[in-house]
Order: sequence, then structure tokens, then C-alpha cells
Amino acid sequence: MQCKQVTKGRDAQVEQMIRSITAWQLDLIAPKNFETADPDNYVKRIELSFENVCTALEELGVKDPAELTVFQFYNKVVYFEKKKIKQQTERRR
Repeated sequence: MQCKQVTKGRDAQVEQMIRSITAWQLDLIAPKNFETADPDNYVKRIELSFENVCTALEELGVKDPAELTVFQFYNKVVYFEKKKIKQQTERRR
């Protein structure tokens, strides 16, 4: 319906192009999978990712990273990311 409003009075080729672009854009926005029965659902992936980051922080000496506030957790992640980049830059020299 929106295509018809935009292309009113235009030829079918333009309308088809707009539909094609719209379909392409919609394909870029894949919906998140919240199906709890699916082992690859979005919530489980987020939880696993969080646990992986917590494990990495523990290996770096952070005690109980899961107990940190959001700000503290984020700050530590950013700190170690910057530290890693600095170390990589120094190695290249």
C-alpha cells in the first residue's frame, strides 16, 4: 500500500524497484529468536555471552564479575579492551 502511495503516477519499473529495496531492507532486520525450546534462542545466547565475559574477567583477576554493577562491569570490560589494544600496538613497534 505504501508503494502505491509513493509511486502514484509512476511506472511499474519504479514500483518494482521500491518493492525490491524494501524487501532487501526487511531481510537485513532478522527477528530475534525468543523461542525457549530452541537451544539457540536470543536469551540463552546473551546469557552464554555474559558468562563467557565473566570467565574472561575472572581469568584477568576480577573477583565475582557477575556481582558487579552494570557500570563497574562495563568499565572493566572497556579497560581490558583498551589494555589489549595498547599491548598489540606496542608489539607492532
